[in-house]
Amino acid sequence: MSPHHDPGDAFRIALLTDIFDRMARSPKEEARIRAVARAQLDLQREERLSGEGFQALWEDLLSLPLQDLREALLGDHPEAAENRHAHMFAGAIPAREINQIRAGLRSDTAASRRQAT
Repeated sequence: MSPHHDPGDAFRIALLTDIFDRMARSPKEEARIRAVARAQLDLQREERLSGEGFQALWEDLLSLPLQDLREALLGDHPEAAENRHAHMFAGAIPAREINQIRAGLRSDTAASRRQAT
């Protein structure tokens, strides 16, 4: 399904794009965000919230260079859509900034609807 038809995926794409852009701007920020993701993965493992296959996938994803990680989650292929659906970046950026991303999407959607009419 196209992100244009799935508002949840459109949000995940916008959020992950922001996160990867932050990571690209600063090695320190990249290390911090990867640590947050690894902590989420550790929680999944400790609480048995996901299976071993999922955990192994995310171990592999988090070991990728940034550009490859970006492609693995933002690429235009079914695997990327699956990967971003249950990503490990919760808590990587403050809730206020997440809300700004969400508000920007709503604003863009409303503008698109106005142009279509």
